Amino acid sequence: MTLKENQPIMFSTEAVRAILAGRKTQTRRLSQGPVGARDGGLKRINNDPHLMATLKTAEPINGQFLLKDAAGKPQHAIECFWRPGMKLWVKEVWSKVETEDGFLDTHIRFQADDAVYARFSDTEIRQIACDVKTLARPSWESFLLMPMWASRIALRLTDVRLERLQWITEADALAEGIDPEVWEYRSKSQQVKVKSYRAGDYPGFPRAVACFAAQWDSFHAERYGMEKPEATRNPWSSNP
Repeated sequence: MTLKENQPIMFSTEAVRAILAGRKTQTRRLSQGPVGARDGGLKRINNDPHLMATLKTAEPINGQFLLKDAAGKPQHAIECFWRPGMKLWVKEVWSKVETEDGFLDTHIRFQADDAVYARFSDTEIRQIACDVKTLARPSWESFLLMPMWASRIALRLTDVRLERLQWITEADALAEGIDPEVWEYRSKSQQVKVKSYRAGDYPGFPRAVACFAAQWDSFHAERYGMEKPEATRNPWSSNP
């Protein structure tokens, strides 16, 4: 497989906010690539509970991952779509911009920060000063439908791993964009500060990993209609 530039990658609104804030530097994916890309065998493994549990390690070799059992014996080779060095353009929830005079074809509005951008060329968009109160109420569109010219965030992959979802560490969960918070409350004798973790609408978790699991399960249940929580099922995921 040759390295292809400018591949799309989709992020939820909360994930985009974490990227813009500089907190999110990792992402985990059940699929091996964007819509239409070859799966490389990952889906078949995750649909077989026995096979999924048998494989213990994944070693990167020449653009593939060699999956081994507990004895270190190779069992499967998976071709990975994501490659270090690959440039990605982010697709996010967006809306057309409508004024009293109609839609502005060269303008776009983003849900993550309610910012308005204008198209200056085929390869450049810039944020513009705009009072959103003067605009019509946005009709948010799925990230699936966002055109390439409207992408404002470009990412470069520096590393790719293949691992079980539950192998995620506290440091990894924070790199996924989980937001640490400090709560203060006063007891009878003293004022106490307690750290907890938030991801969008999921606040108050004692550990970043637990917060990430709730966010992951909610997203995949909503998008894919999964009955069993993915974090509990512990699938293999590609982590570009």
